[in-house]
Amino acid sequence: LILSTPQAELIDQINSFLGLGPTDFEPGFLQPGILFCSLCILHWSLCVYKEFRSVWLALEAVIMTPRASRSTIIENRLSSLSTPRLVIVLMSFVLRIAIASIMLVAGVNWLGRTTSITELMLNAVALNGIMDVDELLFAGFIPVSVRQSVRRLEPIKMKYSRSRSQCESFGLCLLLGATILVPYLLYLEPLTAGMVSIKWEMCGGNQTFVVANNPESQQIVGYRTQEARNDQEPTLIEIAVDRHKFQEDGPPEYIFFSASRTLFNADIDEDMSGAAERAPFCIETDALRPGAPFYGDLVIEPIIHARMRSALVVLGHPPGTSCENITQLCSRPDARLLRLMCGDTCGCTDPFSSPWHKVPSQGCSNGCNIRTENILATQPCEDQPTGDVWKEFWDGYAAALAEFYGQNVSRAVIWPMASNVMAQLRVTGCSGLGVPGLQVEMITQTPWCQGHDRLFRPLAWLCPRSCGCAENPSSHCPVNCKANASG
Repeated sequence: LILSTPQAELIDQINSFLGLGPTDFEPGFLQPGILFCSLCILHWSLCVYKEFRSVWLALEAVIMTPRASRSTIIENRLSSLSTPRLVIVLMSFVLRIAIASIMLVAGVNWLGRTTSITELMLNAVALNGIMDVDELLFAGFIPVSVRQSVRRLEPIKMKYSRSRSQCESFGLCLLLGATILVPYLLYLEPLTAGMVSIKWEMCGGNQTFVVANNPESQQIVGYRTQEARNDQEPTLIEIAVDRHKFQEDGPPEYIFFSASRTLFNADIDEDMSGAAERAPFCIETDALRPGAPFYGDLVIEPIIHARMRSALVVLGHPPGTSCENITQLCSRPDARLLRLMCGDTCGCTDPFSSPWHKVPSQGCSNGCNIRTENILATQPCEDQPTGDVWKEFWDGYAAALAEFYGQNVSRAVIWPMASNVMAQLRVTGCSGLGVPGLQVEMITQTPWCQGHDRLFRPLAWLCPRSCGCAENPSSHCPVNCKANASG
């Protein structure tokens, strides 16, 4: 938030200055900030030109005044001007011209680099006040007698021909055009291009990804995010905070509060494997169902209800505290917390359900896995008949691997070989696992019978005999085959 807030404010400022919409990158003809900046520069330039014109007219009047050894004023008219006074007056004119020129360049440069309409207004007012400093000094620090004498002086008459008037009008028109065109070319056009460039860098191109550096593997890791977020659909964390911040009593609906700062940091970093290993029992069968040993427990129930609500909301399902009518969500790769909470409904306690995601890293708790192994211990060490579960496993093959790798695996070079293995095993059933060319999953290079600790449980649970568990049981073989071998 510390970084994103100034960035968002900068983009809003650019949009308002150039009259752009949230997704626009090409300024239109009417650009509020550029137009207002041009007017402010024109106003400031006219204020300085007024000073130049005042100096020029005063210089003409001084030149036309006769020279004498002493300056004289007769009947409120300047009759003569001494040489020392002439030098002082000319030096003051040079000083005024120099100050006005510096102020003109500095003021135009300042206004031309201002990127906020509000600041433009303040800067224009401040500059205008600077040009009034001499008049304020005259009004506040010059003696009253001198001021009155100056006011009583009659204007010096000057010749003003028609040709001079025409030339002056033409020159002033050129000056006005240059005053508008030159600042635009030198300041405003580059400012517009710079603003558009900044907005393009921050908001243009592909914005639907985030990246991070993994120093251990020395990889740049990315994740594709949503195209746009619907503000009408709050995230889970926003729902959790909103429901709890005004809750006066009762346990939190979504938040699990850690007992200490150390545990808080540990809970943040805990992965699903750790959560599954920490679950001492199968949550659905031992705590969520009426009549279960821990059903209604005052300590356990608030925790599992908060997690249950979170598990459903994160999958786009209405919040609840029951595992009823959620079977269709269990097979989703991102339903890890749901499988942890509803292990029985999601098949974690069924050794003959589809093996996809039936591992601790995908949410099946140790308590549910113990129940599964107990069920296996009562079954014969024989292959299960090919049925819907077998077909369901192979039908979900491509989707499971795509979710695991974050890529469309069907576009990989090795995919034809992998899909050929899949098609043969789908038809041949468990017996295909004994064929040398079909024993290994081609993409992860994992033996089907052994299983993958982040993807699927061992197929040896469905096909123990074809996996050689009856003759030579390994660690991935079901406990009933190990017992038969030892017996």
